[in-house]
Amino acid sequence: NQRGLKNAGSLSVVHKYRAFDQHRAKAMGEDAKGYIAWIKASGGHAQVFQNAIAHSQGQSIMAFDKLYISMNEHTGIKRQIKLEHLCLIGHLKIAGIEPGQFYFSDILPLKKAARQLFGGNPSTRIPLSELNELAVALAGCLGPPFSIAVLYRALMNWGEEKLVAVNPNFRRY
Repeated sequence: NQRGLKNAGSLSVVHKYRAFDQHRAKAMGEDAKGYIAWIKASGGHAQVFQNAIAHSQGQSIMAFDKLYISMNEHTGIKRQIKLEHLCLIGHLKIAGIEPGQFYFSDILPLKKAARQLFGGNPSTRIPLSELNELAVALAGCLGPPFSIAVLYRALMNWGEEKLVAVNPNFRRY
């Protein structure tokens, strides 16, 4: 069923090829085992998030960072998937966590999209700290519906777009 799953169209590239390539089935299994072991060691999903929030004294941004760092230490899952997972948990209000930064150093499409947005070109040299400040300021200006998690997803979609050459002889009527 791998071919059908790859062509389903609803999976992004980061999930599609890592998860369904028959030559990488062992790596995917190891990633899943690592995630399950990490969750089990903490007593279950609810306990993982409760512990992170408790150790962060209720500060949602610190709890998000602790979870992200812990996932990086204990699982082999791609960082982009880890960020999406944690952002979704916080955005859906499953747990009181939220990102306080964009983690530009970890994900290239995200960095390219931010450079395009703030510098006009994906190759523009802008320090990561400045990119983060600009993106956090943008989230603050847009207000609550546009949290960092929502802007993260929008930038990721933009950063993963492939440019299609436009035929200069094509006319629309």
